[in-house]
Amino acid sequence: MGINIKTYISKIACVVAMSLAICGCSRENSLEADLQQAEMSVAQGDMRAASSILRHIVKDGKNLSGLPASKLARLSLIYMQIADSMDQSENVALATQCYNQAFTADPDSATQFYSSVSPEHTRYTVMLSALSGNQNNADSIPEFADDAFGNDMAEDSTASHSHDATQH
Repeated sequence: MGINIKTYISKIACVVAMSLAICGCSRENSLEADLQQAEMSVAQGDMRAASSILRHIVKDGKNLSGLPASKLARLSLIYMQIADSMDQSENVALATQCYNQAFTADPDSATQFYSSVSPEHTRYTVMLSALSGNQNNADSIPEFADDAFGNDMAEDSTASHSHDATQH
């Protein structure tokens, strides 16, 4: 009878372990699907849908711990795009929180993600780096960051220096 109880307990332990593994995988798959849907909503200009999806993912900021750096980084860019489109400052704060947590979770992964963003997202990376105030994140800014804002910044800087030189 002792063997049957051990077998029974062993079978229950296997079922519990498999259930936990399935739940973990389905959460990861669900998170990826939600992120893709939010990114697609942003690309289609439907910021309200993207905001709704992010609220579901983040659940008032309580669901950010434990997320991989790459997912946090993606969230930060989505929040920045929503903030840019809808002029909602709370999204900038959430984006900055995700940015900082990405670097806390895995600095190398976060640096890799932010340094490889597309040119149209570079300005968000530059802003997030500046807002975070963490100089260690400077490596995450792509080399073409100046181009993200256009050459006007460089020209304005050159013009003001030459203007200063002519006044002295």
